[in-house]
Amino acid sequence: MKLLLKSSAILFGLMAASVVGITSAIASEQDEEDRIWVEPIPEEFIDRFFSRDKDYYRNRSIPRQASSLFGFPPSFVELEMDADGKALNEFTHYMMQRQANSGPIIRTPDLINPYQDSLLSYPSDQTGVRPVRGSELVFESLPAR
Repeated sequence: MKLLLKSSAILFGLMAASVVGITSAIASEQDEEDRIWVEPIPEEFIDRFFSRDKDYYRNRSIPRQASSLFGFPPSFVELEMDADGKALNEFTHYMMQRQANSGPIIRTPDLINPYQDSLLSYPSDQTGVRPVRGSELVFESLPAR
């Protein structure tokens, strides 16, 4: 009788421990599923940059060189670089949108200007040449009419 009682107590203890272990394992799996992995932005850029066309050291194998010459999968190198550039461009635009829309727009006042007028209001230092507005950096005179 004592042996039966001890064996049933041990069996009950093992069953309870296994139920607790299973529920904790299920709970930890759910916690891992609920977690969102956020990759740092520089690493995401590198992943996008090398998503189709791998880096130099991975592209030097004999099968990889043959595939880049004849175009069988993965593809021609130029097409892979084009796809990587497109993915990088889309990711850049996405990150710029996120950065611009992440919070309120911060407006700051302009600095105090110590000057009272503009250089355009002063007479030209070139005599006989009428300045054309918008061509301040072009130092050619207009043809005579």
